Amino acid sequence: MFVSTYDNGISYRKKDQKLFLTLNTKSKANLPSDSIRVMHVDENDNLWVGTEDSGLFILNISSNNVTTFAYDASEPSSICSNLINDILKDKSGNLWIATNNGLCKFNKKTNNFSQYIIESNRNSSLISNQIQTLYEDDGGVIWVGSINGINYWNASSRPFQHINTAVYPQLHSDDIISFAEAGNGDFYVGTLEAGISKYDYSENKLSKFKAELANKPIYAVPSLLVSSDNKLWVGTYNSGVYIHDLENNLISSYTTETNVSSDMSSVLSSNAISSMVESRTGQIIIGTYGGGVNIVNPDRSVVHLTASNKLSSNNVFDVIEDKEGNIWAGTMSGGLNKINLATGEVQVFKIDKENPHTIKSNSILGLLDTEDYLWMATKDAGVARLDKAKLKEGKVEFLHIGSEQGLASSFTYGVLEDENGRIWISHSKGLSRLNPVSLYSVNFNTSHGLQGNDFHSGSFFKSKSGRMFFGGPNGFNTFMPSDVTLNTYKPPVQLTKFSQSNSETPIHALFNKNGELVLEHDETVIDFEFAALDYTKPELNKYKYKMEGLSDIWLDLGTNNHISFSSLPDGFYKLKVKGSNNSGVWSDEVTIPIRVLPPLWRTWYAYLFYFLAAGALFLILVRQQQIKIQHQLANERKLHKLAYFDSLTGLPNRQSFYESMERFLSLAKRGKYKAGVMFIDLDRFKRINDTLGHNFGDKVLMQVAERLRQSVRNSDFVGRNYEVKSFKNEIARLGGDEFTVFLSHLDNADETANVTQRIIDSISEPITVDGYEVSVTPSIGIAMYPENGTSVQELMKHADVAMYQAKEGGRRTFKYYSNTLNDRALERLQLEEYMRAALQNDEFELYYQPQVDLKTNEITKAEALLRWTHPELGFVSPADFIPIAEESGIIIELGDWILQEACFQAREWHEAGLDIRVSVNVSSVQFKQTNLVDNVKNALELSELPKHLLELELTESAVMSDVEDNIGRLQMFKDMGIRIAVDDFGTGYSSLSYLKKFPIDTLKIDRSFIMDIDTNENDAAIVKAIMLLADTMQLNVVAEGVETLEQLRIIDNYGAQYIQGYFFSRPLPPAEFTKFVTEEFAEKSTWKLDLIG
Repeated sequence: MFVSTYDNGISYRKKDQKLFLTLNTKSKANLPSDSIRVMHVDENDNLWVGTEDSGLFILNISSNNVTTFAYDASEPSSICSNLINDILKDKSGNLWIATNNGLCKFNKKTNNFSQYIIESNRNSSLISNQIQTLYEDDGGVIWVGSINGINYWNASSRPFQHINTAVYPQLHSDDIISFAEAGNGDFYVGTLEAGISKYDYSENKLSKFKAELANKPIYAVPSLLVSSDNKLWVGTYNSGVYIHDLENNLISSYTTETNVSSDMSSVLSSNAISSMVESRTGQIIIGTYGGGVNIVNPDRSVVHLTASNKLSSNNVFDVIEDKEGNIWAGTMSGGLNKINLATGEVQVFKIDKENPHTIKSNSILGLLDTEDYLWMATKDAGVARLDKAKLKEGKVEFLHIGSEQGLASSFTYGVLEDENGRIWISHSKGLSRLNPVSLYSVNFNTSHGLQGNDFHSGSFFKSKSGRMFFGGPNGFNTFMPSDVTLNTYKPPVQLTKFSQSNSETPIHALFNKNGELVLEHDETVIDFEFAALDYTKPELNKYKYKMEGLSDIWLDLGTNNHISFSSLPDGFYKLKVKGSNNSGVWSDEVTIPIRVLPPLWRTWYAYLFYFLAAGALFLILVRQQQIKIQHQLANERKLHKLAYFDSLTGLPNRQSFYESMERFLSLAKRGKYKAGVMFIDLDRFKRINDTLGHNFGDKVLMQVAERLRQSVRNSDFVGRNYEVKSFKNEIARLGGDEFTVFLSHLDNADETANVTQRIIDSISEPITVDGYEVSVTPSIGIAMYPENGTSVQELMKHADVAMYQAKEGGRRTFKYYSNTLNDRALERLQLEEYMRAALQNDEFELYYQPQVDLKTNEITKAEALLRWTHPELGFVSPADFIPIAEESGIIIELGDWILQEACFQAREWHEAGLDIRVSVNVSSVQFKQTNLVDNVKNALELSELPKHLLELELTESAVMSDVEDNIGRLQMFKDMGIRIAVDDFGTGYSSLSYLKKFPIDTLKIDRSFIMDIDTNENDAAIVKAIMLLADTMQLNVVAEGVETLEQLRIIDNYGAQYIQGYFFSRPLPPAEFTKFVTEEFAEKSTWKLDLIG
């Protein structure tokens, strides 16, 4: 044990002794002082002792030998001061001494010291020369405490010795721009302002090298070269080249000037020298600013290579010779030149935007030739590498390494190769070491001891020993590449700050017993701050993190050590953080488990409640849906019955009968099936209605229907089926007193005779209704399939023809259809010819029947009705000629005429101040025409009728004939502003699923339902159902055929708004219609008073 004292030397005690002994100047005469401040024992059992006034001494504990180091002002390598404050031996074995005159580093080999003091021109120098204490942390960072504060640096990461005027005043200038080495090891340093200095790097000494040219001092030396004949070639900025013979001190020169003893063959093309190199043949190759390349031959003759003879530019920054004797010249803005000295041939390499493999910069500041490549330091494209082997093959291929590839800067100055083949590059942000195979670069800056981040072009050199030199504006760095090691310290990472909602919070209080950071759902605006505990260059320490649970990707923060999150969803996360030192060595990851608690409404018991509530709601909805479906099905069944069955007799209606026949015929074509169609009409049934009333007539029809059922055996009666083999017979009521019977699977026509006769006999028997006995007889027409037709229309038409023949034959009989009995068809053909002539002769005219709005008591619309008076036949009923017109196709031309005539008439009323909408009937044949839309547009354009004053009426069967196509066509009319009405509603077949898709405005209840509404409850129920349906679908309703006050009363009570019928007016010619609207309707408008009483 050693104990230092202030005034009595050293007290010490050995392990096996209890008493302390004293070692001072009295007990040992060669001790320099008794004022001891600090001691250190090294691995060799040497006691290093720092004194108050006599410097440092070493006491060998074994031999008691003493070695003394005292301050000597005349010796720069002596210890910095005799006042020693602290001693530190770092992990690399270096010994550091803190004094009141800076920091000293002991050199074991030379037993001398290097001094580190304040340098005003360097921010990274000591802040005070009075050093009090020293400390080295786990990362190898040495902390220097002084009276003005603390300095720190990593000594192991500072292999770059820094030579400048602050430490070596003999240098005289910090702007270092060139280097050269003589064969004997003498080293020369060229400066920008103070000429040349001589440097002995083995002794670490500098001295001024005096050199003058024509008694003029040399200041700026951008290039130095020691030739093989031991001559120092000095290239200047403005005085050409002078040659100093180092053996006899003789000086000669080359400039642009001539004198008596010289001729033009020995002058330079420029006095501004940039670089020089000696070729293997003894020629000196000189690069100049403004004069291209000069070649000095051994006989002192000079050859000029300039832009005037093949060189790409006269501004040459660097020249080298490759291993094959070619000269390479890098220029400013002129690219790269390859010069063959033997042939004088020059090959130029410049930017070629069309070729991606060419060089990317025309400004070459430094050159290096290696075994396989030529390297170039460029001004703006990093380092370029030319493949020499491919160049021999005629392939020019450059590779560039710049900032995008990891180099600290793309503005490069010089390139050197070390003994291990690695490339060293100086640039505007320090130095870089490049692996030429992997192209991975390690970047160095002032944190590693560089003179600065910026260097000079041309100021790079490699000595014979492999030592490298790079100069810049703050002196120069020299180092052995093998001594350059990276900072391999893996720094620990610590959490230094935690904040919630921008308020710093003690984080330890938020951890649960499982080590998880627990946060409430509304407290997730959080910030973390971390620090990588390496202080070599802490501002270059980098960080990255990932938040498992959000992402599995590491996010690079750069040098930012803050991590922020806002509104983390509830769940479990792991925040993982890494930090690196200034050399990119990453730490182990630090993990912080984080659990964000869910809000109350997202807890498991809340989800259980949601599940139970959703289940209950689901059951309620299912039940409601079941009830809704049941109601819908019931309504569908009711409407289905209305659509398919006759409400009076319960028999299938016309639509049902036609569909059944269509299905049978479509399938029967595949086999040889026969069938018969009976058309039954009751003889003189109108007389019963007229005499006994419609109600009585309905009861008669019901009994007739029942007798028909009984007459056609149950085994013959058809159920609605799609298989031909199961089709049997079907009875239907077409309307009024018309019935049909369809007999399937017949062998011949005679089989129908028995059924037909049974029907005649059964119906002809007396019928008793309400105590009255009446008799009715049927007339039956029969058409056979396939003899009399292969379509429903043909069979029904021919059965109808045969039925009329039966009536003409005396009634209460039946007739088979035959061509000889087709007189009525001939009459229809004659009527068709008359109709064609009528179109040419303008025999047709339009009548208009008003529609009355019961709510406003006004006439708002008129239905256009066609009338025909033939010169010979007289008035022809529309019931007679309209069906023929539809069958023959005349209805198409006739319909176009009706449309145009009605539009012109409505326009005339509109101009007269009567805004009456005209309703035009469109037949099913006309509706199917593809040009119908264009015809409507044409009629509106020709008449100039406002579109809203036109309404098109279509029958229910026409609308339902081709649903999808009709929906699109009707929508086109709606888009034009035209209103759509469905006529004869209730007599055809309408599916609600389709009806709701049609873009219609109005339903017109067929007159057959209105006719007996005051006496027939069924008709009343149907009308009421249709009006309820229309109200649900937000459609208007027009009741047709209102003739009596009682009918009007019922319709009004049902809430109908629009009425059409003889009660108000029969159809009128245009003039009479106008008069009725303007004058006569006033008398009819008191109908409400009539209802009252």
